[in-house]
Amino acid sequence: MQQASVNQLSADFHIERFYFGSGLFSSNAAGRRVQGTNFYLGRRIGQRLEVNTNYFESTPQANGTIPAQKTTVLSGTVRENFSSRFNLLQLVSRTAGQTTFAFGGDFTSNRLMLRADYQNVYLPFRPDRPFEQALALNVAFRVAGPLQVTGASNVAPDGHLRYTFGASTYLYRFSGLISNVNSPDSFSIAKYVVQGTVKDDQSNPVEGAALHIGKQIAYTDSSGHFMVRFSKRGPFPLSVAPEEFITNGFYQVVSAPSQVRAEFEDTSSEVQVVIRRVPPSAKLQAR
Repeated sequence: MQQASVNQLSADFHIERFYFGSGLFSSNAAGRRVQGTNFYLGRRIGQRLEVNTNYFESTPQANGTIPAQKTTVLSGTVRENFSSRFNLLQLVSRTAGQTTFAFGGDFTSNRLMLRADYQNVYLPFRPDRPFEQALALNVAFRVAGPLQVTGASNVAPDGHLRYTFGASTYLYRFSGLISNVNSPDSFSIAKYVVQGTVKDDQSNPVEGAALHIGKQIAYTDSSGHFMVRFSKRGPFPLSVAPEEFITNGFYQVVSAPSQVRAEFEDTSSEVQVVIRRVPPSAKLQAR
């Protein structure tokens, strides 16, 4: 059983379309210490282009007669968003006198998500070269409804590649419809409804979008439609919850009412919600 400790201190800043930051690393594995630093700078150019550069430097503790040798990694990436569903990543990296070119990107649809991205990782069990830009692969396929299977690759602290596979779905039950399990089935349906549609900024319906209406949550069907029943007219607060969507991709709200009223089903007006698909990098920056 190997043990290692890693201490990290980092700072990140955002100024308009620029973002930059730095980090300090200190690790100890098998009695050998390593000090590392990194700096990065990036900028979003318009709605389609994003560029950034990263610099990494590490110095391991001398090991017996082997002197400490500093290693550096300099890299630059360009990400181009061709559409809300597809973007291309280009990377150039230079270390130990060698230059490497690589490509990645994202493709997202309502049923399939493919992502080939590069992550900067710190490997404490590899003191001579602790910094590495590793290729991370992520695949998600929605089989039916909320059921989806996923697969991903990641780099372990010793530098070896690992793979993970999984499946997820949503299970829910209705409560309060049946008063007593021992009595004959009887229930009443609330006569007031809030209904509407969720579409993207290209007027395409979005399936699996999550909305909080009052104390209830609604998910859209394959046509982007949702409906919630209430026992009174309201009004009720409405909010879109992109982090609870059961569809692939990342979204931001373009327009949505903050409050709605429940009406009789045959006279209820359609609530219109518009959202926009965004690349994963934009979501991380928003956080």
